[in-house]
Amino acid sequence: MTMVGMRATSVPVLAITAYLALRSPAGPLTEDDHPALTSGQFALVAVIGLFDVSANLLFANATVSGSLAVVAVLGSLYPAATVLLARIVNGERMSHVQNVGVLAAITGVALISLGS
Repeated sequence: MTMVGMRATSVPVLAITAYLALRSPAGPLTEDDHPALTSGQFALVAVIGLFDVSANLLFANATVSGSLAVVAVLGSLYPAATVLLARIVNGERMSHVQNVGVLAAITGVALISLGS
């Protein structure tokens, strides 16, 4: 399935799900029931969507033109990126086990890329 096909399917499904989740059995929702997105929030959501689509396109391109071993490992590192972003953005502390896991994942990527 192409990227356009996936987005053409996922966006309407998300819209229908959001509509069903936000509708009220007592009638249509009013502005008091759910505040609208501000322009800054809307811009942030648009940028996040752009990054998401770009990441998917780059991943698809890398699987075709790059070393699949390296691409697969790097693609599976998203949990480590989430942990690091939580540390940087939210100031969350990483446990010893998380530190060891991130270090092991980065070391594994380096070793795989050296062998490719």
